[in-house]
Amino acid sequence: MRGRFLLVNLIGVALIVAAWWVGIVPLLIQSDRIHFIPIIGGLTCWGLWLGWAGRGGGGAGLRDKLPVLGLIGTVLGVLLAVKSVQGADMDAARLQVFTEVGQSLVANLLGILAYAWLSLLHRVCGPRDEH
Repeated sequence: MRGRFLLVNLIGVALIVAAWWVGIVPLLIQSDRIHFIPIIGGLTCWGLWLGWAGRGGGGAGLRDKLPVLGLIGTVLGVLLAVKSVQGADMDAARLQVFTEVGQSLVANLLGILAYAWLSLLHRVCGPRDEH
């Protein structure tokens, strides 16, 4: 099981490095106005540790909370975007809201990606039911 766990996570690290190389990761970091990257990243690392230690179904309870946390981050980002719009120029205000709402979706994206990764690890490396 640990060999599969290491192999799948090695592929994950390679995907993150490739995303960094093409500029996706720096773009996400720059767009994370509400600073959810460290929170979701830390919880994902905790879920990986639980999976490595063989505890808690590989972090199943934690895994299920990540999309909700991402959604909370998105809602906070949208609220901040709407709050930041002040002034009489409606075209500039619409552009600002559109940009900031797009940036707030980063938290949702990260929560869903973390959930998907931990779910994949559980399916590939988790306990097998043999009947």
